Amino acid sequence: LGDVYKRQLFKRFSIILSNGNQSSEKDPTDKRILRFKDKNDLGLISLLTQYGRYLMICGSRKGGQPLNLQGIWNKDIIPAWNGGYTTNINAEMNYWPAEVANLSECHYPFIEFIKECYITGKECATKMYNKRGWVGHHNSSIWRETYPNDGDPGVFSWNMMAPWLCTHLWEHFNFTQDTTFAIKEAYPIMKSAAQFCIDWLIEDKNGYLVTPISVSPENKFIDPKTLKPVGISMGSTMDMTLIRELFSQTYKLAKIAQIDKEFRDTLINYKNRLLPFKIGAYGRLQEWNIDFEDYDKHHRHISHLIGLFPLNQITPKTPELFSAAKQSLEIRGDKATGWSIGWKINLWARLLDGERAYQIIKNFIRPVGFGPSELQSTEGGIYSNLFDAHPPFQIDGNLGFTAGICEMIVQSQNDELLLLPAIPIEWEKGEVKGIVARGGYIINLSWNKAVSYT
Repeated sequence: LGDVYKRQLFKRFSIILSNGNQSSEKDPTDKRILRFKDKNDLGLISLLTQYGRYLMICGSRKGGQPLNLQGIWNKDIIPAWNGGYTTNINAEMNYWPAEVANLSECHYPFIEFIKECYITGKECATKMYNKRGWVGHHNSSIWRETYPNDGDPGVFSWNMMAPWLCTHLWEHFNFTQDTTFAIKEAYPIMKSAAQFCIDWLIEDKNGYLVTPISVSPENKFIDPKTLKPVGISMGSTMDMTLIRELFSQTYKLAKIAQIDKEFRDTLINYKNRLLPFKIGAYGRLQEWNIDFEDYDKHHRHISHLIGLFPLNQITPKTPELFSAAKQSLEIRGDKATGWSIGWKINLWARLLDGERAYQIIKNFIRPVGFGPSELQSTEGGIYSNLFDAHPPFQIDGNLGFTAGICEMIVQSQNDELLLLPAIPIEWEKGEVKGIVARGGYIINLSWNKAVSYT
């Protein structure tokens, strides 16, 4: 029965990409990776998309543990990064494709993880911060600890786990329209997270509400006084974006349930006073409350762009911010470690630039650890078995890739449905069945020469 159910999950979604070239699907996978740069093997992209779904089907099932940095495929007694749940991006990225790629049930282990962190996070908020609600930091484990860990204050000072995780509760509701889940399960957790944020915020010299201790994981800036790298400031763009999102989503759920009128008013009041997005030097979206110079302008983390993806606060309807987000991504560059490349596919898709997204895909499908030395990547890429290379192996890159391909084909943010918003010209023909849009819509579509679709 287990195998039958796996097949049922897998067959819900299918994807075929074609450019008229002769298929090489019968060739060994490692050979296809080595030839991809010259062959333009779109079938390999389809395979990698389904591979991410396969990893989720096998590794994230109701009653089990959620996917951590390496899922169930860790081979070491002491795994890289302790096989943890890194909640400043990696754990969330694992579940970006869950709803859109028609695997909503596979989201449940992560939702249970959030519920369990909510319990331990209330203790952390009380004992560590003397605040209401719940809080968590950048890493957790099977024990669901929410206190800071790691030895770098520029990493463990980040305490926005709760707002980040709550976006998954909202998205599960947004895709499934399950109001019972939203009101009975999601809302109490989101309200509690919002209570902590309300208590944590302070007013800056300009009257805006900001987080008093802030990190933009896991980046640093140049201190203008000491000219040394620093990782802690106030009111980072990531913090403000996450809190803005949490207040908005919590308000919407309370309004749907017709409850907590006074708290709803408080949420709107606090949201309107949050430090807004800023555009800094070089026309880029500012990452910090002050327009500091980057210590590493090509840093793998792109935390200040979460308002573009996976959230939807930066869109073509906010053209100045949209342009600034694009400029930030240009400055970061196309190269990165494997999971970061997966994120960049999604970001360029949201920027509606299919050609650039496809270039990032080509950077993702680079051999690591096999093949001729001149073809091998020393940064991100994939191993011969298709595992994402950070390096070493991290499963989030595979799942971010799957989400990115879906994002290129269908987008459904801001109460709009966009079909083929970021299809490169090389994808001459294609067919996708079973892709899911927010609102609970299941979409089957095909296109020819990337200019028409049915």
